[in-house]
Amino acid sequence: MNFLTLENVTKSYGEKILFRNISLHIDKGQKIGLIAKNGTGKTTLMRVIAGREGSEGEQAKIHLRKDIRIGWLDQEPHFHPGLDVLAAVLDPANPLVRVVQRYE
Repeated sequence: MNFLTLENVTKSYGEKILFRNISLHIDKGQKIGLIAKNGTGKTTLMRVIAGREGSEGEQAKIHLRKDIRIGWLDQEPHFHPGLDVLAAVLDPANPLVRVVQRYE
């Protein structure tokens, strides 16, 4: 059973091509790892898969099974300066905190 398919996915920033025509198929039970040097596009590829960035090329296709969700935590989260972790998580300025408060 296929969970994720990428076909011909390309991404570049200016003149720097991070990846070109990547194709990947992940099926149920498979485990994969992205291993490469810093700055080679691992995070960007994950951002493309998660829908946080677009891919390039008319041929690019990304298919994610409808019942699969992708969670995302930025490498460098943006918290208000001076807050400890608990205060940052419970900060009423955090949009997710407001959603939970409305739900309750």
